[in-house]
Amino acid sequence: MRTASARQAVVQPPHALAFALLTDVPRWPEWVPGLSAVRTGPIELSFEVWLDDQRFEMFAGEHVPYTRLGWSAVDAGGGSTRRGCSLR
Repeated sequence: MRTASARQAVVQPPHALAFALLTDVPRWPEWVPGLSAVRTGPIELSFEVWLDDQRFEMFAGEHVPYTRLGWSAVDAGGGSTRRGCSLR
């Protein structure tokens, strides 16, 4: 079964603050609705999240400080998705 999910947050500039929030993965449950837990992996750019009671393995693939952040996610059923954000 494939699952689709979208979350949006509006953060006012400065971009450095917004980027700091996005890259502080262990604190995501504090501000991402439906995200109940995060566990960082042995590699800095890999982690697991539990979103709406479903586990996802996350892998950061793009990291351009203060500009872009992108990641891929794989759920327990083998479905994958790519997500990212741009700060302008």
